[in-house]
Amino acid sequence: IKLMLEAEERCDERGDVCVGTVVVSFYKYTCLGYGQLTEAVAQQERLESSLGLSGRVLIATEGVSGTVQGVSGAIVTYEAAVEETFGPVDWKRSNAGLAVLFPDFAVKQVEELVGFGVGPLSADNVGEHLPPEEFHRLLNETCPDDLRIVDVRNTFEYEIGHFSHAENPRMSHTAQWPRYVDRHLDDFRGKSVMLYCTGGIRCEKASAYLIQRLAEGHRKEGECTRVCQLEGGIHKYLEAFPSGGHFLGKNFVFDKRASQSPAAGGVVV
Repeated sequence: IKLMLEAEERCDERGDVCVGTVVVSFYKYTCLGYGQLTEAVAQQERLESSLGLSGRVLIATEGVSGTVQGVSGAIVTYEAAVEETFGPVDWKRSNAGLAVLFPDFAVKQVEELVGFGVGPLSADNVGEHLPPEEFHRLLNETCPDDLRIVDVRNTFEYEIGHFSHAENPRMSHTAQWPRYVDRHLDDFRGKSVMLYCTGGIRCEKASAYLIQRLAEGHRKEGECTRVCQLEGGIHKYLEAFPSGGHFLGKNFVFDKRASQSPAAGGVVV
């Protein structure tokens, strides 16, 4: 209620066109000590109290992730505070209008930001980050026989929207990713493997596990496997290609909006 009232107060004086709220999604993999972990949780609670935010934030020894809603000025302040603590963050922003996407603000301490069930993986040894424009170019120019496009999300998300010719691993949760990789490891060898997800966070660990397994197995002489991931995920791709580009359908999001059409992926200012 407070969030809606604050948003309504920021109506355009030229005709009562409500500016509304902004929702941001983000993640940052960075090693946190237990003392830093406790302070990070406390900081999020202070920010919610002072800025009137709603949303969900997860914090682990491996970093932070979340989706937060607030009026534009509050979100700008929130982003600055998070970056002061965790360093540069790739923010995904979109308009939320006056819709209340979360009933409250909750911050939770967890073991893993994304539950792959494989223990710690090096965040430094992940797939090559491809900006949306480069990802798009490779889809246009790479011979299909040399390319594997893999959706790292679950089947429900895939069915709502996915990239053309992308493979559906048919997962109901991310803990099934290792089994999928192990079954198809030989199929990936010698190919350009392009992974994507909603905002990028799942691709970090998914690509790290794939690279680790490729390194453990036998490699043929001259074999070169390129593992890439869509930087910023589907969200950033739809910002770069508002008409959808190679993405078919809608992008599933984890709040009351449920999904975003390509035209809704524009940058919020």
